[in-house]
Amino acid sequence: MNNYNIDNHTVFLFILIITSVLFALSSIYLITCKRTKSMLYLVLGNMLYALHYMFAYSGTIIGGAIFAVPAGVCEVLGITFFALSIKRILGLDTNKVFIWTLNCIHFIIIMFFKYFYNDLSMRRSFTTLFITVIILQLVFVVINRRNKEDIKSYRITVMVLVAFVVYKFIMSAYRFYVPITVAHPFEVDISIGIFNMIYLVFIVVINFAGVIFENDMLQEEVIRLSQIDHLTKLYNRRYFMERLEEMMNLLTRGRLNFSIMIVDIDNFKHVNDTYGHNVGDQVLIEFASFLEKETRDSDIVARYGGEEFIVLLHANNFIDVEKFSERLLDSIHKISFSHHELKITFSGGCVLTDELKEFNISKMISIADERLYQAKACGKDQVIIVYNR
Repeated sequence: MNNYNIDNHTVFLFILIITSVLFALSSIYLITCKRTKSMLYLVLGNMLYALHYMFAYSGTIIGGAIFAVPAGVCEVLGITFFALSIKRILGLDTNKVFIWTLNCIHFIIIMFFKYFYNDLSMRRSFTTLFITVIILQLVFVVINRRNKEDIKSYRITVMVLVAFVVYKFIMSAYRFYVPITVAHPFEVDISIGIFNMIYLVFIVVINFAGVIFENDMLQEEVIRLSQIDHLTKLYNRRYFMERLEEMMNLLTRGRLNFSIMIVDIDNFKHVNDTYGHNVGDQVLIEFASFLEKETRDSDIVARYGGEEFIVLLHANNFIDVEKFSERLLDSIHKISFSHHELKITFSGGCVLTDELKEFNISKMISIADERLYQAKACGKDQVIIVYNR
């Protein structure tokens, strides 16, 4: 019997130490980390888990099941805040109605089993089951966020969450089929203690995965913002030139051909002078959206400066470029811009890589720019394509 007490208390001493670690992590987050809402959710999750293990430890020392309900509630709430944190990091819909409804149902069920059946094993099983549902729903929404697959911490987070779901299924089944009131409580308690140790390892890993993931997401956002024009939300000139250089490197290896088109909104100064700069900005935003809709996903559209835009087209022959230009000119005549229902046109100059005797970015842009000004001089509302092979 003494061996049982020593081993059992050793398990819960380990839990108490980890609980202190969770409180320490929470304090470090609050002091050193940026106070984003996702980080605050992570901190709340840690604190609730610390409370969960304090209730569980108190119940073991004092005896009885008086702390079982608050321990279960804190456990589910802790996982809820971990799930909300990861969703916030990914910019996903937190779906709070669903997740808080699950918490309310969980509370009702464990209270029902407490007062009508007083079955601690069943309460623990349902608590584990609800945690599994919350994490499983999180796994599905995270996996569907395909555009983050290139981030290593994203893949690590997904693997941890999937492993956690499998673990919780096993733990739920164990608690359901092996009640704690069997003839050999020592063996069962030690098994539950081992499960708790594994559980705590998952919580710590989820903590660090969440922090690393948020840091990677913030870095990705900084990189993205450095590539985007703040007004039109198109790529900016710097990013376009970087991609153009990459394309030129491929071109020199003979792997592909492409075209560059520079377009400029006609009489844009008149729009600004007549309607004001706010309307002018709105025209730029809507024109940028127009270009994005008219180009393919493989093309690159960027704001070149002022009312000038530049497009990298994966069109390597005169016929394709001419068709694209005609479609663009025809489409612009059918739409109006801003709430003033303005009709605008544009002029453009285009150059194909097949025209170049030497592969030079500056020369290519210079030719497209010259043709743009030629289009302006010839009456505007047109795209000049000169194909000299």
